[in-house]
Amino acid sequence: MKTSYLLVALIFFSTELFSQDQSQYPYYVVVGGFAKLDNAVRFTAFLNKNSYHAEYAINPARQRYYVYILRTTSRNEAFELEGKIKTETAMKDAWVFRGQLGDGSLPSVTEVKPVIEVKIEEEKPTEVLQEEVKSDSVAIVSEEKVEEETPVVEEPPKPKPAGKAIVFKLLSAATNNQVNGNVKLQESDRATQYRRYKGNEIVYVVAPNNKSGRWITVVHVIGYQEFKGVVDYSNPLNGIADGSLGYEQEAIIPIKLERVKKGDYIELDSVTFFNNSAILSPTSVHELDQIVDLMNENQNYKIDIHGHVNGKDSREAISRGTSEEFFKLDEANNERKKVSSKELSKLRAEIVKDYLVSKGIDASKVAVTGDGYFGMIYPQKSTLAHLNDRVEIEITKD
Repeated sequence: MKTSYLLVALIFFSTELFSQDQSQYPYYVVVGGFAKLDNAVRFTAFLNKNSYHAEYAINPARQRYYVYILRTTSRNEAFELEGKIKTETAMKDAWVFRGQLGDGSLPSVTEVKPVIEVKIEEEKPTEVLQEEVKSDSVAIVSEEKVEEETPVVEEPPKPKPAGKAIVFKLLSAATNNQVNGNVKLQESDRATQYRRYKGNEIVYVVAPNNKSGRWITVVHVIGYQEFKGVVDYSNPLNGIADGSLGYEQEAIIPIKLERVKKGDYIELDSVTFFNNSAILSPTSVHELDQIVDLMNENQNYKIDIHGHVNGKDSREAISRGTSEEFFKLDEANNERKKVSSKELSKLRAEIVKDYLVSKGIDASKVAVTGDGYFGMIYPQKSTLAHLNDRVEIEITKD
């Protein structure tokens, strides 16, 4: 009789799993996966010692313990942190996982498999229970084990990074609400290289190499006008009317951003294409989704998508054709033909429009223009020539 009740419960629970709305799954920025629990515990403790606020939980479908440093419902926030971790730290294998880890309230369909496995373990339920208790309680004793067994965790406190502690506080000028985005610091208006820092958190800025001792501050957030300012490195709060010092003596610099309006252009830095094609690269999706959010939040907006290419020569190029794929090549359904630079630039603008429309944006609010090689930013043969292949969004109605 006990076995029958258990089977009925399992069937009911499995049905509930399949009825969950998968759009509710959170995003995790994962920096490690381990078959052994002890290794996950050690790595988590090591990261926490180094101020990463890491946690670990099991992925039941893969039977691996995932160590993650962020759990969020924001796709953009997850991918932004993943990119920063992979470019600015030694954790080059970080990835974004969407689903449910552990025994949370939002189980994913992949968790049905471990439920079925409980039936196999019916003859020795004590062992299963012991494993679960160990998993839940291991965090209580894990820090003592790590200090004894992990040689990489140093006892002395971690020194602060070089440079001055600054918080670039990004705010909407209309609402005064916080806006997520990055800040670029460059040594002059014409500089092609820059340092990128995340807004709204403490970052450590090094001194510029120019004679003025000042950084040019550039903030580019999708949906807001570009902001340019100056930071005096010797005194970051110099000339900042609303600036203040934080608890850790960090300079808090508020930057108020204005919403884009008619006539403004939005530069899409991360929207790129496969070589000689009008097929979007996978990294393009994040900024394009921000344009979708912008259009949904502001129903009066109308836009014109401008496509650009590097050079005026005709070339053999790949277009989407009949493929349903936006972000990868599809040899069976893509079309290959010789096109002019103007035709290629228009094809690039059109695939961006097609993606926006596929996400529910009214097609009548989106125009396309192929600008060809006009408006090139860098010489055709220069090392930065690839940046001429781009799209820009013009606000034609606000």
